[in-house]
Amino acid sequence: MTPTADSCPYGLWVGFDHADHIYYEQNTSPLHQAAIILHEVSHILLGHPSDVADLAEMLPDVDPAKVRYWLSRHTGLTVPTTQELQAELFSTLILERATTTRSRSRRTG
Repeated sequence: MTPTADSCPYGLWVGFDHADHIYYEQNTSPLHQAAIILHEVSHILLGHPSDVADLAEMLPDVDPAKVRYWLSRHTGLTVPTTQELQAELFSTLILERATTTRSRSRRTG
């Protein structure tokens, strides 16, 4: 697959039998990277399944039979699925809580 602005995911989660791998955009701010990673982690924590056929197209060298889950976050103006909305909300709540907790500990520390 040739990467384009509309086809490349910001983040990608590939779950194998014994490990989960999260790939994320390198050319963005640290805050955006954290948001991307938390979005992918949220899919894992929420137990979202995925369409392994899409993985085979994007990563032809990865054996789809060994992959448990694959979820990605794409650029472009597409209508988000319920799972994408859930992951986005969950990751936003985690990031907000982490930021608030960190700010409080800096003030009291």
